[in-house]
Amino acid sequence: MPRLYNRKTPKRDEATIQNAVNAVLNGSSKKAAAKQFNIPRTTLSLHVDNKKAEPNAIVKIAGWGRQTVRSSICFKCQQINCLFLLGV
Repeated sequence: MPRLYNRKTPKRDEATIQNAVNAVLNGSSKKAAAKQFNIPRTTLSLHVDNKKAEPNAIVKIAGWGRQTVRSSICFKCQQINCLFLLGV
């Protein structure tokens, strides 16, 4: 039988988060805005950083984890270019 999930913290109001993000973008510090709107600084920081990266996008938390490395193709290209420059 599956267990029921109970949130440990209440879900934040999107309007409050948006107001806090706008306050930070208009010059307020993250610490002051977090205290004024009663939002954790880490939550506010994630939303602000995401908003700066995508100004017209809906505010959402960025994905976690390691970024994809696409250096294998570039490494092969560098080897070919190096061999070409050496005249091999």
